[in-house]
Amino acid sequence: MKCFSTFFLLLFSVCIFSQVQIPATGFAHITFDDFNGSGFAPEPLAGQLDSDNWEIIGLSDSTLNYGYSLTTGDFARGLKPGGVTPGGIYSFIVDTDNHALGIQPVGTDFTPGSITLRLINSTGGIINTINIEYEIWCLNDQGKSNSFNFEYSSDGSDFSPMPALDFTSPLEADPTPVWVRNDRTISIPVNIAPNSIIYLRWKGNEITGSGSMDEFALDDIRVSANENPTPVELNLFRGSLNGQSVELFWQTITEINNYGFEVQKQAKGIEQSAKWETIGFIEGAGNSNAPKEYSFTDNLTQASYSYSYRLKQIDLDGSFTYSNEITVDAAVLPTELLLSQNYPNPFNPVTTIKYSIPESPLSRGVSEGRGVLATLKVYNLLGQEVATLVNQQQPAGNYEVKFDASKLASGVYLYKLQAGVFSSVKKLILMK
Repeated sequence: MKCFSTFFLLLFSVCIFSQVQIPATGFAHITFDDFNGSGFAPEPLAGQLDSDNWEIIGLSDSTLNYGYSLTTGDFARGLKPGGVTPGGIYSFIVDTDNHALGIQPVGTDFTPGSITLRLINSTGGIINTINIEYEIWCLNDQGKSNSFNFEYSSDGSDFSPMPALDFTSPLEADPTPVWVRNDRTISIPVNIAPNSIIYLRWKGNEITGSGSMDEFALDDIRVSANENPTPVELNLFRGSLNGQSVELFWQTITEINNYGFEVQKQAKGIEQSAKWETIGFIEGAGNSNAPKEYSFTDNLTQASYSYSYRLKQIDLDGSFTYSNEITVDAAVLPTELLLSQNYPNPFNPVTTIKYSIPESPLSRGVSEGRGVLATLKVYNLLGQEVATLVNQQQPAGNYEVKFDASKLASGVYLYKLQAGVFSSVKKLILMK
């Protein structure tokens, strides 16, 4: 029976007016292992959910308004493993010893329908961001596709959709249906005064197909709040010289309304180039609770100066902040040709090889500034070439390359750097 879902975000908390509370620290964590599908009540018995927190619209028996008691029929379909026919609210067994709040949409039940959870701000301050995580479980056992979309409101009437959390069940039924978990997470910019309420709503409807509909369930809800959020929390920002280019890398821990990053550079010790200039733009992730990694390559026209770099992080509303500055010394060039040991070693399946080409020519016929023809190749122990990593003219500088040996068998290999009249060979070990 197709995928409409009961995605209920219930937060376990100490109650003020029996309402779910958003705490000042930590998060509210809700599971449904104690729910047995026996309905909703303002003073719930064992196995029931507190109706002060819920509004459910779209079931044929009735509408659950906040604070009402509905403990029979569509609102109390019991504890089941799935594969059910009557429409309504269930406690579904989605995994071993794991109950989730579920719904079976059919005909006139939840097609369309909505489930709304209201929460009170108990942080003692204004909430600027609410962070939501939850699990969607779907038993895709029928040939009909259904949607389950998310929206929120600060007044209970005007709701804003969040398409990033939309879920649509597959049209084709799985050959051997089992409960499948789909994780959802988002940070939502809000402005919730102390002791005010925010409303979270899930809306379902049938999309396409015919026949019965799948079962859905919601579990493992976590809700937390930021009173004074940092729109983008930068974890690290670093740069390194790689031949005639500077490789920049940075990582964010969280992002809120992040439009992106302008990459800015300043040449040191050169009066006419002392101003900051924008050399590129990298698009941000918007909203994210997970770490995000970014990189940018600055191809230098002259590797003889020190350069400072910074990031201009820009929000969706146009506001911006600058990162700390980092400096990369491009004036320090190697004085000898060097092939380093790969790292890690042994490895599986990717390793890094570093080498250095000095500023002076290494062979006859190499003009100053043009560098030297450098090749870096990998051989098996029979002397057969298995990979060419570098084959080009390279100026003085420090270089590193990645070697991906995913298509090779485990064993010992040799890698050889040839630069002009110079050559060096080292051993690497692939261990799968």
